[in-house]
Amino acid sequence: MLLKHYLGQFADLKPNRSGGRTSPHKASLLLAVIDLLESGALTENRIPFDGRLTEAFSARFEKYRNGVDRDNPANPYFYLSSLYADGMRVNGVVPVG
Repeated sequence: MLLKHYLGQFADLKPNRSGGRTSPHKASLLLAVIDLLESGALTENRIPFDGRLTEAFSARFEKYRNGVDRDNPANPYFYLSSLYADGMRVNGVVPVG
C-alpha cells in the first residue's frame, strides 16, 4: 500500500509546463535521490542539499533536459520538501548548522 501511495504522489508532481513542454527538474531530482539511496550515500532520514545531491541531479538532468532547461536543482528541492504523505510531511527543509 505504501509504494502505491508514493507512486500516486509521484504521478501528481505537477511539473512546470510553460512554453508547451514539460520541465524535467522535479523528476530528475527524485531520480537523483533514488540513485543516492541505492548507492548507500544517504544513510540518515534526511536529504541534504549538498554536492552529492547536485551532482546526482546533474547526471539525471542531462539525460532529460531540453536545450533551454537550466541545471538548477534548488527549486525542485524546495518544492518537493513540502510533499505530504498520509497527512505527515515526507521531508522538510530544516537548516543544519
